[in-house]
Amino acid sequence: MLLRFASFLCVPLALAAQPNSELFTKAPPAVEEALRTRVTAFYEAQMAGKFRQADQYVAEEAKDAFYGAEKPNCKAWKLEKILWEEGYTKARAFSTCDTTLMNITGPMNVKMPLISHWKLVDGQWFWYLPPSPPVRITPFGEMRAGPPAKDATPPPVRMPTPEEIVSQLKLSKNSVTLSLARESADEVVFTNSTPGNVHLSLDYRSWPGFSAVLDKGELKAGESAKILLKYTPSAQKPAGNIKVSLRVDPFTLAMPIEVSFR
Repeated sequence: MLLRFASFLCVPLALAAQPNSELFTKAPPAVEEALRTRVTAFYEAQMAGKFRQADQYVAEEAKDAFYGAEKPNCKAWKLEKILWEEGYTKARAFSTCDTTLMNITGPMNVKMPLISHWKLVDGQWFWYLPPSPPVRITPFGEMRAGPPAKDATPPPVRMPTPEEIVSQLKLSKNSVTLSLARESADEVVFTNSTPGNVHLSLDYRSWPGFSAVLDKGELKAGESAKILLKYTPSAQKPAGNIKVSLRVDPFTLAMPIEVSFR
């Protein structure tokens, strides 16, 4: 059952390959606006805790699944893009959810992906759950829904929770202190303990004399990367701490590193 909920929970999934004829990159403006309006209302109702109000956007056959699934706890939400299918009668909406997760270093603000499926029913867009494919590709490897044993109920396939994902993506520390008086440097090690590959990038406010450099941008399962943080004194000293954000994809996870000066 949980395998069917993968498109609803905050777990990023790789897109299955599809023929070009099944994907439409641009829908007629009226069609796209109608879907955007329904998707936005659906998630805004959930952000406000009004799940009965969100129910009006759920297909009849998916209502039990909707009420039984874990709801995203978003402080902010944004619709990023839409992939169209079957002549603009079905679509996948890709969104990001600003939420807080707990890891070994404490609370962490992250952007988690949300993938929702929509279909047209009597001229209106409704959230629904598509049939589960026999093999689903995730950042945690292939997940197969095997044939049920005779006269037995097959065990559910368990999807990893956001907390479990974060626990497998680790920084050796999330703060460093550099000297204002002399050239100084420190490094932070990131380790990818998931069974899939990850892509790394850095984002930070530029400041004279300060640099943050990754020694690797692509990591396989079990590999690590070093982030070198360096400061060379300049006439214009930092006005305060510098926040470096390590972005980890495909998880759309931002891991903060606080750089202070003494």
